[in-house]
Amino acid sequence: AEYMGESASDSAPMPLIVFCGIPCSGKSTRANEISAFLQEKGKLVTIINEDSLSLERNEAYQSPAAEKMTRGALKAAVERELSREVVVILDSLNYIKGYRYELFCVARTLRTCHCVIYCDVPAELAQEWNTNRDHGFSPSLLTDLASRMEVPDSRNRWDKPLFCVRAEDPTPCQDILVALEGKAAPPTLATQPTKSADTNLLYEIDQITQEVMVAIEDAQRTSMIGDVVHLPKCTEPFRLLRKLPGPELRRLRRQFLKVAQLPKAGTVGNLFLQFLTSNMGDVGSEQ
Repeated sequence: AEYMGESASDSAPMPLIVFCGIPCSGKSTRANEISAFLQEKGKLVTIINEDSLSLERNEAYQSPAAEKMTRGALKAAVERELSREVVVILDSLNYIKGYRYELFCVARTLRTCHCVIYCDVPAELAQEWNTNRDHGFSPSLLTDLASRMEVPDSRNRWDKPLFCVRAEDPTPCQDILVALEGKAAPPTLATQPTKSADTNLLYEIDQITQEVMVAIEDAQRTSMIGDVVHLPKCTEPFRLLRKLPGPELRRLRRQFLKVAQLPKAGTVGNLFLQFLTSNMGDVGSEQ
């Protein structure tokens, strides 16, 4: 097993352990090993996966809409269970880097540490393991999901500490425990819950994000997918990689207003775009 990242120090809430990897790459086996190890250390552990939510895997990932609902249900379960008393292990594909970033933000908001465990197994071996499994994935669905795997990168703050575990490696339970026993990463501007803030500043934030949201909706009516647009109150250009429905934009704006704690109004537009990018795996700002 290869470890990439930093360990933390003391007094953190119980951590979030995020597995990722293609289907049938050994994630559940590793999750159960880590759970047993941590329980021997006196910790309470809960494993969240499709089975714990009574989801049938082929149905849960049969379409983009079904997959989106599955990811939402898994994330909601993590948010419910994560606390100072319980270690939460998310045993699922988590193959989209934008989704792993969302989980990272959940951990930061709750001031708990987290790590990522990548089960690095070739697709051919995963297919072999799948044939020996009850209620496995259909071969075509496994191939499709494996082709979309966005491999974690320890250079990304949301992917570290990162443990890469290959088929022949033992599960590095002790190393994972050492890496997680420590101080949680501090919340950032994008994840810090709003405390006391100046009323005028809150009003400005509300008005600026409303103006940006309306501009995005207007741009989508006149621009093509892939176009770069320049929006009011933003110094960074924005590429329209797909159409964002109005309800989705408004939902993301509400989420941003709940967590935003900004030093000055002049940064709001760009940070709102960055928030949209971070929370939408297939939406991005121009690099």
